Amino acid sequence: MIKKMKKYYLSLSIIILLLFIGLYKIGHNKKFDINIFKTSTKHNPNKIFVFDFDLTLTLKDTGDIILKNGYSLKEVFGKHLKSLKDLFKKINNKTHLIFINTANSKHKVKKILNKAQLIKYIKEIYGASSLEEISNPIEHSNLWEKKKNMTIEHKWALTKKYYLNKIKSQYSKSTIYFFDDLDINIEKSKECIKNCYMVKKGNIPELINQVNACLD
Repeated sequence: MIKKMKKYYLSLSIIILLLFIGLYKIGHNKKFDINIFKTSTKHNPNKIFVFDFDLTLTLKDTGDIILKNGYSLKEVFGKHLKSLKDLFKKINNKTHLIFINTANSKHKVKKILNKAQLIKYIKEIYGASSLEEISNPIEHSNLWEKKKNMTIEHKWALTKKYYLNKIKSQYSKSTIYFFDDLDINIEKSKECIKNCYMVKKGNIPELINQVNACLD
């Protein structure tokens, strides 16, 4: 009986010792993994690229496109889709971020970018939350509540400025670059960030050249 007890306690001691060694190794490895995770989450990109969508990244205003009727990507991007993919991939590879800041429907823009296989490069899309919001932007009407007879374009310019300020507050150490094809959007955006670039409507090659100049 005593021998059996000794063997039992010896086996129990060995098991406890092995468990202790195992837990130590797991804890040691976990600590290493956590450090790697912390490094990645603390990443603050040097540059953030914010793009309007229609006539900045596209050849045409996609407001005319009815998604359920079907459409071709060539209709939207022409022959420049591969060049845009290469540009977005280059931005991501340099660990910068991409946002979309549009007056179009977020849902529609997301669908088009998904079909074009560009969505994976984009951090977030800001825009109209519904089709009604496009022509009657009231979601952020507090931005112009004291101003009367304001055009839709002016309202969207203030809304885009609001979203740029939102990005700016989240990434205060990053340099933000904004690209748009409307004068009023550039004018209002310059009130919150300095790097705003006017793009000729539907001139995707010019946009790509402008962005590459900011990347170099």
